[in-house]
Amino acid sequence: MSANGKEITGKKNETAPSFHDGTLANTFVTIKIGRKRRKFQVHKHLICFYSPYFDAAFNGTFKEGEVGALELAKVTKSSFRSFLDWLYFGRLPEYILYHDESGDDQSIGKKETGEDGGNPYYPMSAYKLYVFADRYNVPELRKDLMEVIRSVWKAEGEYYPSNEETTWLFNALPESSALCTFMVDLYAYRFEPTWDNDVEIKARSQPP
Repeated sequence: MSANGKEITGKKNETAPSFHDGTLANTFVTIKIGRKRRKFQVHKHLICFYSPYFDAAFNGTFKEGEVGALELAKVTKSSFRSFLDWLYFGRLPEYILYHDESGDDQSIGKKETGEDGGNPYYPMSAYKLYVFADRYNVPELRKDLMEVIRSVWKAEGEYYPSNEETTWLFNALPESSALCTFMVDLYAYRFEPTWDNDVEIKARSQPP
């Protein structure tokens, strides 16, 4: 996974700013998250290094750069906290692999067993964080998430994505995204029609 201080593709031939060598300037921006506009203070140089989107917002000619604040109304508090864990510590929190603790879309990822097909542990928080990374252009985070999502599915062995899962992802991401491509490949490789329950069989007629 990415770690601060290593050369990455966020900005070519540059090293991420760090506390250790004093390159992380003491300049902060405010990100307001969700409908309640929960405020998070983030080091400007760090978030701009990893994301061309935030770099353009805070270093360009937009008003966000002038006031040093940006609102992300459609981002959940949980997803942004996970992003900050990755941003500052170079790792993804473990809980995102098996739980959806964002407080919304709770109907997705609630399957308790895998007996009727599909993965019993939908990593919905990881999916939502990937959508965040895609929407706000954080390429290294997308890459790290793909590694852990692949590892989850590899560990689950014979399970395959549910129609609910794939539909949600295709509605949230471009079809060409690495995650959508992976899910289609996984579904095609592992699909076993006799495992599907009535809900899944009905959902097949409404593909994403």
